[in-house]
Amino acid sequence: MASSQSEGHTPQNPVRDSPWPVSSSPMITLKQALHKGTKIDGRVRILQTGISARHSCHNSTLPVVSLPVEILTIIIFHVMERDILYARDIGWHQRHKRESLGWIKMTHVCRRWRQVALATPLLWRNVVWLRADGMETMLHRAARAPLRVDLVVNLSKFRHRLAPLQNACSRLQALSLEAFRDTRMSRWKSVALIPHSLLCEARDSMQHLSLKSVYCDWGRLCFPAMVSLKLSYGGWIGFRPHDHHIPTVSTLASVLATMPKLQTLHLSNAISPKSLKKDSMTPSTRIPLPRLSELEVHESNDFNRCTLLLRYLAVPREAKVQISSKMLRSVGELDPQGLAAHLDEIQGHIVAFQARATPAFHLRIAFDIVQVVVRAQGPVPGSFKFAFNIGRLHADEAVMASVLRKLPLADADHLELGPFDDGVDELFDWYLIFGMIDLKLRKARTVTIHLARPEVLHALLERDPAMMPLLETLVLRIKVGSAIGGKDFFKQRMEELSSVKTIEVHMEEEGIDLEPMEKYLEGVRPEVLYSLLED
Repeated sequence: MASSQSEGHTPQNPVRDSPWPVSSSPMITLKQALHKGTKIDGRVRILQTGISARHSCHNSTLPVVSLPVEILTIIIFHVMERDILYARDIGWHQRHKRESLGWIKMTHVCRRWRQVALATPLLWRNVVWLRADGMETMLHRAARAPLRVDLVVNLSKFRHRLAPLQNACSRLQALSLEAFRDTRMSRWKSVALIPHSLLCEARDSMQHLSLKSVYCDWGRLCFPAMVSLKLSYGGWIGFRPHDHHIPTVSTLASVLATMPKLQTLHLSNAISPKSLKKDSMTPSTRIPLPRLSELEVHESNDFNRCTLLLRYLAVPREAKVQISSKMLRSVGELDPQGLAAHLDEIQGHIVAFQARATPAFHLRIAFDIVQVVVRAQGPVPGSFKFAFNIGRLHADEAVMASVLRKLPLADADHLELGPFDDGVDELFDWYLIFGMIDLKLRKARTVTIHLARPEVLHALLERDPAMMPLLETLVLRIKVGSAIGGKDFFKQRMEELSSVKTIEVHMEEEGIDLEPMEKYLEGVRPEVLYSLLED
């Protein structure tokens, strides 16, 4: 059959040559197409508006970016100070690994903030160790600002870490150094010794010096601007290498004599044992420290060093005094004469504090297996704390009585006995102790007793009620429900103590059920108030 198309004629493909694409969608009218196009145009305009707004936001200065320089500087400075405090609080084991400062991220907000920070030397004065020459960069940016340096340094890298400070030591206002031993080192193979030249250059600028396991040669040092001095070393002085760098009392007194502005003095195992052989036990004069407001002395091995130091210093009577030491000359050897001398040495502070605190001060006597602590605080500035270590074998009534005799118990407005470590109540015959000192609480309006066992309470209540004529409140801090002892005895004594208006029972939250305790004290004459103590 002949083809219906003529020869040489190219047939038209209706699909390929169609001006509109073919799809499976149903055909739409022109009106519908125009409507859909309008909707698309609307969406495009919305997106264009958003893009324009975003560009406008990024291309304009936000209010926070345009803060006045003074306000912006104060904000960054505040964040910087808080960041440094945080770094000190997290502990040396994390501090020495710190390689960046959080507050510096504020300088990355924008170019203007960074320029403000770089133009403010005070922002860079708190110097810490940073990686990649970060410490040197901070020293450079601090310009001529006084420096406050806080470093926790591996002993093996001590000299290297201090090297950048050599050219800036005349600007050192505060220096805090702590050395730690690498765990791979079996013992202290070297000493963290500050170069003498560094401290000499800082003599006029240094106000705060804190050294922990870091030594220096104290000879010829002078710090007329010093406000705070803290020295701390591990125990067992005399058994460690490099202890010859620990100053004697006379050397320390000579250095303190150059610090008329000193307000804070903390010494922990920082007195050489050679002092007891080399230094005079009765110095002709005392070094005046007229501005001293806080004195803390701790000796792990021999409290006679503490006593000797007090003989060399003229400590203001309004200063807060804290003494802590052992009363054992050696293992198993009690030194009662030394204890008496030690108590006599601080007697002046106790009497002076008592006079300032009149008409009221709070005296607290606590004791555990190894330590007796006496604290006092009053309504005026100043306080004292006296602590000495004592072995269980030496915990006898005579020792405790010798301590209590030195204290102004009769003039205390508030006497607190305890807390006592578990088992301590059994170590003493409190009836005998109170009898030996002829206990009288002439001015006490409140007595607080920490109770694990009833012995202390019963010994106190056995005393003549006339020895506590003004007592109004009896506070019992109880660990176990049986701590008060016999109910009939307690009830009878409360009837005789007619001045008592209130009994406060403070109970450990998990140690005692409230309901049994209420039944136990039911019928007691004074009003009884209960409270649960949280850990």
